[in-house]
Amino acid sequence: MATATDPRLPPELCDRIIDQYQDDKRALSACSLVCKSWLPRSRSILFSATPDLSEHSVQVLDALLVSPHCTIIPFVRCIRFLPKWSARERDSFLDAFERSITRIQTAGGNLNKVEVAMVYPSELVGRPNLLLHLSQSVTSLSFMHFGFPMRIDTKSILEIMGVFSETLESLNLYLEIPGIITGSPLEPAPPFAQKVCMSQLRRLALSCPWNEVLPWFLLPGQVEFPRLTYLSVWMLFPIPDSRDLLQSFLDEKCANTVEDLELPCCYCYIPAIDLSQFTLRSIIFKGKNAGQVSEADCKKIVDIVSTASFAARKLTVVVTDDGFKLPSSNKDLDHVEWLIGSNLSETDEFEDMVLSVYRACFS
Repeated sequence: MATATDPRLPPELCDRIIDQYQDDKRALSACSLVCKSWLPRSRSILFSATPDLSEHSVQVLDALLVSPHCTIIPFVRCIRFLPKWSARERDSFLDAFERSITRIQTAGGNLNKVEVAMVYPSELVGRPNLLLHLSQSVTSLSFMHFGFPMRIDTKSILEIMGVFSETLESLNLYLEIPGIITGSPLEPAPPFAQKVCMSQLRRLALSCPWNEVLPWFLLPGQVEFPRLTYLSVWMLFPIPDSRDLLQSFLDEKCANTVEDLELPCCYCYIPAIDLSQFTLRSIIFKGKNAGQVSEADCKKIVDIVSTASFAARKLTVVVTDDGFKLPSSNKDLDHVEWLIGSNLSETDEFEDMVLSVYRACFS
C-alpha cells in the first residue's frame, strides 16, 4: 500500500477499516494479508471469539501448526474442543488436540481459556502432558459432559483441578447425567490423597448432581477456595435429598468470601437455602418456569433473600423474569435494591458454552 511518494495510511484509519469487517471472517482473513501492519489487529479480532474444534477442524489446526510459516499462534487465546459421541477415531482426535495445544504452548502462545466438552475426565487425566501444557497459561477452564455413564468421575475431576490449583481463576463444571433427575443414593466420599487448594480461583459455576459431587468437596481439607468471590449454582433439575449437602457446601466452602451469587433456577426446584453466613453484594436469580409464575414462586425468592446478611451497602437482587412480582406480604427488606426484568439477562460464557455444545451434538 505504501510507496516512497505515497505515505502509509494513519494507523487509526487502518484500524477503523479493519473494524468494519469484525463480523466477516473471510474479510478479516483478507485484511490480515494486506500488509504486515494490518495483521495484528485483523488476527486479534478474528480470534477474539472462541473457535469450536470439532473432529475435522482440530485436524486442520494440527496440520496448520506444523508449518514453519504459521503466524496464528500469538493470537489463539481461547479454544473450545467438542468431539461428538459418534466419533469412530476418538483417540486420534484427542491426539490431534494434544499436539495442537503442545505446539501452541511450547511456541510461547497466549492461550488463556479452554472449554472441553463431551470428553470423560479420565481421558484428560490419562494425558498428563496435555494438562501440564494447559496449566502453563490457562486461567479459565470449562468442563461439560452430559449423558452416560450413570456416575460422575469426581476423583478425576479433582485430579484435573489439582493440576490447575495455582493458576485457574475461573472454573465451570456442567455435569449432567440421568441421575441428576432421578437422584442417586447418597454415599460417603472415599478418601482421596491429593488435597486441592484453588488459590487463585475467583469464579466457580456448578451444574451437577449435588449428591454426586459435593460429598467429595466437603471432605475436611479436601477442596478449598480461599479467594472465591463469584459463585453460580444451577438449580434447573430436581435433585432429591440433597438440600443439606448444598447448604453445607455454601456455608463451609463459600460463605466467607463469596460476594456475588448467581442462581439459574426453575422455581419449582429451588430449595429453601439459608444465606445468613454470607455478606453478599448481589444475588442474581435467572428464573425459569413452565407456566405462569405463581405468588408462591415469588415468595420463595423473597424468603431466600430475607436470610442474607448485608453490610453497610445495599444488597442488589436481580430477577431476570418479567413475570416475577414482589409479594404483597413482602418482608421488611429496605436494604435490598430489586431489579426485575428479562432485559437484565445476559448469556455468560458458561451458558454460551452449554448452548453451543447442545447445538453441536443435536444438529
